[in-house]
Amino acid sequence: MINKHLLYFTFIIIFTSFAYPANARCKSQQPRSFMNYETEKTEYIITKDVNSLTTMHGKIGPRHVLGLAGGEVGAKFTAEFDLERETDGMYCLYVDKVNIVFFAKPKVYIASNFKKGTCEYSQVLRHEEKHVKTLKRAHKDYMSRFRSHMRWSLRNLPVFDPMSADEANEKKDEYVQIISKHITGFIEKINEDVAERQKKVDSKDEYARVLKNCSRWDDRLSVND
Repeated sequence: MINKHLLYFTFIIIFTSFAYPANARCKSQQPRSFMNYETEKTEYIITKDVNSLTTMHGKIGPRHVLGLAGGEVGAKFTAEFDLERETDGMYCLYVDKVNIVFFAKPKVYIASNFKKGTCEYSQVLRHEEKHVKTLKRAHKDYMSRFRSHMRWSLRNLPVFDPMSADEANEKKDEYVQIISKHITGFIEKINEDVAERQKKVDSKDEYARVLKNCSRWDDRLSVND
């Protein structure tokens, strides 16, 4: 299953020249938010034998790992800020816009023991592609909830009191960390659900189906024993 997740972010500050009365409080705002899901074309890797894949999987025991589905899953975002000046030389810092990209970069490993065109190769490929389809389906199922979660999170960001320009840089970083926490927290929930869905793909019936459809498993694997 695909379980590695990463998070990248960048930020932009937009300085504006609006003036507010001295001692005014910074107002609450609803940042604009945009979210997309991007999935790269699946990368197929057939250079590792069953022993290498078994080691990669961390499996201990007599059974070989014939294939794996892996890759990166995560999110990257950009945040744009408004820094609005007050008449007393202080500033109000606001998150103006957040762009989020939720992404997957699937990889499928098929043991090099199985050459393209063989029954064994085709059956391992079919099984691992089920994992990739399961991942993509789960991500699409979660996109509307992810959008709602982030809209709620951005609507409830803390509102800081007026500050100096130097303090605004520190508060900007605090906003970035808060947004990062909300994104990673939700991705962890998605990953938990994906893991449960992937367990259903790795059922005993599925393994039995894969094995019964070909007759030369032992021949293909004997070179590694």
